[in-house]
Amino acid sequence: MPGPEHPIEPITLSLARARDLGIAKKKESYELIPEKIEERGKQIKITAHIDGRETTLTFAKDKLTERQCSLIALCYVRIGRGYDESANKNAKEYLTKAIKEEIGARPKREPQDWLPYFLIAACDLEIEGLGNVAIKMYHFLKQPEQLSHDFYVHLYEKESNPLRKLNVAKIASEYYPHSTYFIALVAEHLASEGKQIECLRYLIEKKTLIPSQEWQQANSLRFMIFNCFLGQGKFEEAIQEASTPLYGYSNDEDYAPILRAIALGRQGDWQDATNILETVVHTSKGSGPVIPVALYYLLKCYINAQNILGIKGIAETLSLDEMELMPFEAPFYFIDSQEIIDTLTYATSSKKLAIDEMTRAKLKGILAYKLYRQLPNPYTYDYPRKLTSVEQKSLERALQLTKDALEYFPAKYFFNALCSNLFCHKREFDTGMQYKLRAIAATQEDWEKEGLYMDVGFEDCSSSYLHTYAHNVKTAFAMIGRSPKNYLENGDFEFDIKQLWKRKLYSQIAGLYEYVKEYTDEWNEAKQLEESSMLFEIAYSLSECEALDEAREVYRLYIKTEGETSAVLNNLAIIYEQTGNLAKAKEIIKKAHKLDPDDDTASRNYQRLFKTQKKVSSRKDILAPEKTEMPIDKAAISQPLDVRIISMPIVQFQDADSPQANHLKRSIAFRNNGDLLHKGEWLARFTPGTSEYYFALILWDHFNEPVSHEDIFDYCKKKIRKAYSETAQSFCNKRKSNIIKALPKAVAGKILVSTKTVEGLNAYQMVSPD
Repeated sequence: MPGPEHPIEPITLSLARARDLGIAKKKESYELIPEKIEERGKQIKITAHIDGRETTLTFAKDKLTERQCSLIALCYVRIGRGYDESANKNAKEYLTKAIKEEIGARPKREPQDWLPYFLIAACDLEIEGLGNVAIKMYHFLKQPEQLSHDFYVHLYEKESNPLRKLNVAKIASEYYPHSTYFIALVAEHLASEGKQIECLRYLIEKKTLIPSQEWQQANSLRFMIFNCFLGQGKFEEAIQEASTPLYGYSNDEDYAPILRAIALGRQGDWQDATNILETVVHTSKGSGPVIPVALYYLLKCYINAQNILGIKGIAETLSLDEMELMPFEAPFYFIDSQEIIDTLTYATSSKKLAIDEMTRAKLKGILAYKLYRQLPNPYTYDYPRKLTSVEQKSLERALQLTKDALEYFPAKYFFNALCSNLFCHKREFDTGMQYKLRAIAATQEDWEKEGLYMDVGFEDCSSSYLHTYAHNVKTAFAMIGRSPKNYLENGDFEFDIKQLWKRKLYSQIAGLYEYVKEYTDEWNEAKQLEESSMLFEIAYSLSECEALDEAREVYRLYIKTEGETSAVLNNLAIIYEQTGNLAKAKEIIKKAHKLDPDDDTASRNYQRLFKTQKKVSSRKDILAPEKTEMPIDKAAISQPLDVRIISMPIVQFQDADSPQANHLKRSIAFRNNGDLLHKGEWLARFTPGTSEYYFALILWDHFNEPVSHEDIFDYCKKKIRKAYSETAQSFCNKRKSNIIKALPKAVAGKILVSTKTVEGLNAYQMVSPD
């Protein structure tokens, strides 16, 4: 039973539904709060409070009407809060009975009850033979009956046809004229179709119907109407709309002063606009995007006023992290995308602005970022379509601007990462990897990586590039002028070892180890190399490259930290045999055979050493994958660094063996590029920046721990920077459904599970499906 802090939502029964339940026919409507459902034999009992009085409703299972089945299912959903798998299973059983005539063939009659279809949509239930639930729900819009608010919400979310979606929103806004959610949907449709005048007229009409206090809290609608006023040149009306506090997605930062400054600037009152924005920058204490947005408009004011010191100050202030660049990822409520490009283009190319070259270079980098954000996402469904001629020109322009920025900021993570992604868009992956490695070498803080993910990976690179990978790593760090300390600490080295091992590039593993081993004293003093899971791969690779002394030391280090295994002892014995220490080889292989008599490889070596006593073993007896490349080119490792060759592929993610993984064994991994893997096998990809991506990311970060719907919702809103009107429950329900649909059926329902937090809040949890 839920506690008093989390009461079950009551069910409002119409007179017709009350009659179906056998409730006295005295009132037009009743409030029913279900508490318990018991199924025994042929009967089902519902214990509930009806209008405050405890009542027990008893039904015969073989005589249930369709409406009774629907209401029983609704009681199960309310008691289980829609996320209890057992309750949903029971609800599905009764919903199937309620719509039995609709399943498997065309309806024999017009459906009479909307409730079962609504519950199927709300709980993301799948009933075989039902077909598209949205089409079934859409039928009920033709009936002159007001349905529940949530019915329209779920139908809008399920509907894929744009015209029908708009129709749903319009009908819902008529039945619920004070619902800012439906008003916003209609307004967004009108705005997206370029019907600005119609959109403004619609919003003004709705504003007169909504109480003033409610309108003041309808932030998304107020942003929309401000934009419409601005677009129509109604600056005084826009200023009036922004005369009271207006909050963004975080609901703790007031955008009204910025909006007033924008309207003043459009009127030509640049000085008044500057005064307001400078006050915002110096006094705002919020952690959201208010200051970055104010800085952008302040930059525009300074450019208009030819204020060189002001322009330079803003360029120096922008730190190029995710939050600072947020307003440059337009549209951000009220910032026009082309307006940003035009302003930055003028600042970087106008000879009238006597700004220094370093300031100009940084602004060029920001302009390049803006142009990059307008290019099609390479991970969307239409990839790898060719860029249009306009997009190709924009790409080349962005690439040149980024290179200009790198001339003055060669060790800046952001500009190297941007250059990497731009080359990736050009499908020049090896060059993209070169800049990606520079970005990793330039990384000073973990937050830098959050500002711009890099798309290119090992799988994109040519074979010739990967066969010189160790040399390329050395070259990149020499170019940036830093030691590989962060490369070691942040898990990039370990990730590279695993990727090279997967491709049997043993000489490159050995080459990387030779490069980083002299820097291990800088590596966090926690001696992470000893604690890592890659010692076996390093040792084996060294032995494959005939670096036997070093291989022996790494195998010993493995034994020291991980303990003895027959595989490691077997390989260590082979090394002693190859170096002429036959007695030591026999001692160790004997221990390996005793440790695991069923290890065929160790057993064969044991028999050979003790019977034939050959001094040199067959390389095939070493426990590892078949050798597929030439031994390490030691001359290549020791050659001078060639700064013309740079690259490195690293897609950051944690897996079951990473130092960041918790004590629970994970058989899945979630990469920062959106890949979801199970035991190393790719399952699905969720585009970075989408709500599904951040939904999965927060659950991954709290692997095997429940995360409440509210926490997930808040996290996603902050990351996406969007003011959602739906509830946390509806938002999370939709995200989970989309993710499950993208996964293979074998694991679809096993990775994300419904649960509760210790406080009793509904939650989701990511687990291993095994």
